[in-house]
Amino acid sequence: MVQNGGMSDSARGRLLVRIGVVGLVLSIAVTVGGLILVSLGWQAATRSIEVTKEAVESVALTTAAIDSAFSIAEEGLATVEVTVAGASTSIVELAAVMADLADMVGNEIPASVEAIEATMPGLVATAAVIDQTMRTLASFGVDYDPDQPLDQALAEVERSLAVIPDQLRIQRPVLAKASEDLVAFATQSLGISREVGNLAVRLGEVSRLVAAYRETAARADRVLGDLESALEGRLWWALVAVVMAGGALVAAQLTALMVGRGLLSDAAAGRHQSS
Repeated sequence: MVQNGGMSDSARGRLLVRIGVVGLVLSIAVTVGGLILVSLGWQAATRSIEVTKEAVESVALTTAAIDSAFSIAEEGLATVEVTVAGASTSIVELAAVMADLADMVGNEIPASVEAIEATMPGLVATAAVIDQTMRTLASFGVDYDPDQPLDQALAEVERSLAVIPDQLRIQRPVLAKASEDLVAFATQSLGISREVGNLAVRLGEVSRLVAAYRETAARADRVLGDLESALEGRLWWALVAVVMAGGALVAAQLTALMVGRGLLSDAAAGRHQSS
């Protein structure tokens, strides 16, 4: 049947059927495309998260290795600091002993030797008298026949003592210089010990900073894991939303298709009645 000033039911039915078919195809295509886009987006996001997690894990492993190395170095430096400081103290004590020895060798011992040397002429004279007396007594049967007379032996001792003070005084500057060198070395060692201690402190600070980086990396790894779980959950919601939207579009197109087919059926029935 043809309506005045408008389309016939048959034409409208065919139009609705065409619209319904085209809309149905487009709805299915849009739904499938939406599902593909959501899946691709989720895969891209997942890959990005995985790459980021790998980078974070690499940072965590690197910082762990650095932290371990710094801890070992810090302990080693602390040991070196204590050892060098102890050695420096011992060297200072040795330098004091060397200074005392230099004073003893350069002053006290030569003075004592010279004091003994001053008494030697009298001892030599006394020894000569004793030697002469013993030789006289030997004539009366006393056993006395030394290889070297007593006064000559003491004279040789006197001659030996005469060179000792000068020889000892020559050693005094050497010993004093050795004491000064030991003090300078001990001072340098103490400076090194302080520098080592400062370096150990700085290493401790860096170690604590690296530990903070490790904690940050661990938190970032946990956040990325939570984000991955959240994205997975949202993916399913997005898929459900796309399917629901596509279902609604398909239902609308099916409705248009059914209406068009109804109009075509009504038009066909009207033509049958007219004939």
